[in-house]
Amino acid sequence: MQRWIKGFSLMLLVLPITAQAESYTYAALQPRETAQALAPGAWQVGVFNPLRVGLRWFELEIHPLAALVAPHADIKVPIAGDGPEAWQWTAVLGLAVPTPATRMAKPFGFSGDLVPSCKVTAFDPAMAKWCQRPGWMAVPKLGLIGSRQFGHDGKDGFSALTLRAEVAKGIAFSGQAARPLDAWAPVDLQFAPYVGATRGQLRVSYDQLVTTWLRVRGELGGYYTSRADDDPLSIWTGSAYLGVDVATGAHTRLTLGAMVYNLDRHQRKVTTDAEGFAQVDYVRSHEVWPTVDFIWSY
Repeated sequence: MQRWIKGFSLMLLVLPITAQAESYTYAALQPRETAQALAPGAWQVGVFNPLRVGLRWFELEIHPLAALVAPHADIKVPIAGDGPEAWQWTAVLGLAVPTPATRMAKPFGFSGDLVPSCKVTAFDPAMAKWCQRPGWMAVPKLGLIGSRQFGHDGKDGFSALTLRAEVAKGIAFSGQAARPLDAWAPVDLQFAPYVGATRGQLRVSYDQLVTTWLRVRGELGGYYTSRADDDPLSIWTGSAYLGVDVATGAHTRLTLGAMVYNLDRHQRKVTTDAEGFAQVDYVRSHEVWPTVDFIWSY
């Protein structure tokens, strides 16, 4: 383990030096996740980031492996904005059908982990009536992204301020939706519409160019997740992100950062008053998740 940590630390030291040495041969890193759609023929993909492909008048986005068991696609359509430092606006339209993944076991699906697998029916068929088999569901998505660039494009690069608003809703058209996951914050937020909830989000980010091979990115977000009337959990979640993008070549970059979530997890705090009576109060929880990815852009 110590050897792995030392090797990873050495890589982090070497990559900026290598990128700096090559910075004179290619343009500066461009900001990520802005309103600007990829040019026709351009594409980008990461180990965890989705595949983005620039087409004639829109950009297509999918997660290649997930699409095999949970068909989905998002398209980004530029609708307004002209000029290097004007506000650019892009509409986001998406549709997903996650039901195959909710019914399949690992490694392709998440039945038995995030959704009950109902394996008990193999031993007692009478128990089938108590099992929850998620019905067929469609998840439409609608969003709007606005970005403004600062600086000059090209060799010098530029910085960007981005606003994003999005709403997604799971609609069951056969059977029932799965139960709320009540999982870790990033999983809960990502899959909330897949279990029939409505998820709305507002995010603002700023991507600052530091030098040709280095960018710093920060983001604040707020999320709304609908819940049943008898569910006591709060419908609000907050998030904050801080990370860096480091160029590792003319077409590759390494991203490192951390995401912090503030949410309701049924956490309780017990206090005792002056008379010795205990009082139980619900308090919000914090989760910290490291983020890392390697991205190719062509």
